[in-house]
Amino acid sequence: MEEEMLSRGKESLLIPINAQVISSSVVDRCPHRSEIQSVVLAEGEGDSCLILGTVDSYGHLIVSRLDTVAEDIDRASYSVPPHDSGVGEGSWAGLCFSPTHHSTVAVARELCKSIDIYDQDIHIRSLRTLWYPSSVRFPQCFPQGSECSSILAITEGPQLSIWDFRMHNNGGCVQRVSGPTGGILYSVCTSPSGLIAVGGTDRAVTIYDPRRWSALSRWVGCSKYEVGLPASDVTFCS
Repeated sequence: MEEEMLSRGKESLLIPINAQVISSSVVDRCPHRSEIQSVVLAEGEGDSCLILGTVDSYGHLIVSRLDTVAEDIDRASYSVPPHDSGVGEGSWAGLCFSPTHHSTVAVARELCKSIDIYDQDIHIRSLRTLWYPSSVRFPQCFPQGSECSSILAITEGPQLSIWDFRMHNNGGCVQRVSGPTGGILYSVCTSPSGLIAVGGTDRAVTIYDPRRWSALSRWVGCSKYEVGLPASDVTFCS
């Protein structure tokens, strides 16, 4: 956004502004039976193709391929039931698509402490976290030589954890970085250069360099509310 469009409050806190919806479309094939917890929209193959992923509180995943120029936006869709058949109590669930292989998707489920990896509707592997996961991302780039399509960045409790689902040592976990003392991390994002940013209950954003796993920068008090709650999130912009 241009600088003149930004509205700042006390201590330079950013104030949300109103946005206008130019056009909208309805996706017909999205038959969730419980609350939708996360929605992700990614670019598909071709200029007019988008991929929409939704997951509900029991881990039921629905992926729709959308045609943005056709009169009927729905192109195709498929549904993936949870790996454990959705038993137990519903909770927060999140998903993300691989930036290099759009058929690869990761589904995180909070109370199950699990991350399920799928290739379309085929289950590849389950990862088990130590804490309740709160955010999951495929890095756009990973500078340590690993293919980024198999790397996941996850916030769980007070930690940022890095996973390679091709590895079996330590359950696939390759790195853990502790966050704020006594705090909880709620959100993670990555940049095209490989940097990883996290935010949580301390209302601060910390940027890590995965080559040394040291904090490059820390933006304290950047949000009025806890980062990652419905009022806010963290993301890199070009």
